[in-house]
Amino acid sequence: MKMLKEIFVVMIGSILIGLGINVFIIPTNLVDGGMIGIALLLNYVWNLNVGIALFILSIPIFILVWFYKKSFVYRGFLGIGVTSFIVHLFSTISIVPLFDPLYSALLGGFLLGSGVGFMFLFDVSTDSLDLFALFLSDKFKINIGLMVFILDAFVIGTAFIIVNHQQILLSLIAICAHVCAIIMFNLFKSREIPT
Repeated sequence: MKMLKEIFVVMIGSILIGLGINVFIIPTNLVDGGMIGIALLLNYVWNLNVGIALFILSIPIFILVWFYKKSFVYRGFLGIGVTSFIVHLFSTISIVPLFDPLYSALLGGFLLGSGVGFMFLFDVSTDSLDLFALFLSDKFKINIGLMVFILDAFVIGTAFIIVNHQQILLSLIAICAHVCAIIMFNLFKSREIPT
């Protein structure tokens, strides 16, 4: 029963992420942090499918973390594997911007954050770069929040080379909406939802 609940949570979270990326983020050429951000940048430069890029980029991190601490990997693989598949599956939904760029940033960021936050309620990771940050934090005794911030800042900094300044600004708005949604879900988690 617990496994079915976990699969249900991952499916709902992945659908929210897939819609956020394919309907709002990609058509407006916005960027996110983490491995999703790297996959988006690869899509903008080489037209690689975001879902496939996300999965392929995650494999070396899973291998590294597997040898270091297997418990980090189990739920992360489920979350990232299903999310990658759903993002790939939804990649044909939209190729043209359907909304004003500001609305796309707000809605896309909120959907991404809602998908991530929903999975966080049940301790499922959605980003292998977060697993890598957890690995580095544990290995070098650096605060995990600082490590995630450094890795995400590197991704956003790289975006300055690839997308224009307006898209960077809109991406920061999307990231704020993303973070607000995650905070909202963490407030629910603090009420001790049974898993």
